[in-house]
Amino acid sequence: MKHLLISGLFFACLSPAIARDPFAQLQAPCALSVMSLDRWQLQGMVGKGNRYRGWLRSTRGERVAIASDQPSPFMAWQIDAFTPFRLTLSTPHSCVPQQVTLHITGKYHDKDRSRSAAAEHRGTGQ
Repeated sequence: MKHLLISGLFFACLSPAIARDPFAQLQAPCALSVMSLDRWQLQGMVGKGNRYRGWLRSTRGERVAIASDQPSPFMAWQIDAFTPFRLTLSTPHSCVPQQVTLHITGKYHDKDRSRSAAAEHRGTGQ
């Protein structure tokens, strides 16, 4: 009876190990912290169809080239969409998945239009 009880406990503890596929790749743990892309801006891009190349600039003056047919230069970030005037990146392997969309900023885009409108408003004294 004692041997039957010990055998039962042994097989009860062994069942999770038996269920694992020995040929399957082990899952990497999720990334706890991922670099923030808040300080990066999309400065420009060229291309057409599904092949684009863009340039990002940080608030510190760093510049990075990024291409739709190459891996992302930012660790843990992957390119989801690269379309005219917009770049979307995500972190699917982080513990808390994130997604960031960067838009081109410049004198012909909304962000700068609102700045120039504010400057004109201040210039008129209103």
